[in-house]
Amino acid sequence: KGSHLSVQHHDSDLLTSPDNTFTCGFYVVGENAYCFSIWFTNSKEKTVVWMANYDKPVNGKGSRVSLRRDGALVLTDVDGSTIWQTNTSSTDAQQAELLNNGNLVLKNSSGKILWRSVGDEEEQRKKTESTEQ
Repeated sequence: KGSHLSVQHHDSDLLTSPDNTFTCGFYVVGENAYCFSIWFTNSKEKTVVWMANYDKPVNGKGSRVSLRRDGALVLTDVDGSTIWQTNTSSTDAQQAELLNNGNLVLKNSSGKILWRSVGDEEEQRKKTESTEQ
């Protein structure tokens, strides 16, 4: 909690899965444009498996992703504006962890997963679709 990854250190501010298959951090998508992403560590092209802000890249200076004290994982641009965040504010999310399957998760103090990068969006979409029918 209270820690962050900085875009200025995108080559070193990284999370890596325990088996080193996946890496999470800021991925270059253009000149001075970055997305918070997960990719295969050893692929030549850095094949991306997940991107938080694919539709709104952040600036290469001053942008960061932070696990805030309120439990939310938040991506902010250089001007401090929120570009993307998890739905975990007001939870006891204590740590972010990149799993061997490439899933970025937020866990509470007892290890329970409160949010996952892959799975939650699909589950939420299915819930929305089922209530609309």
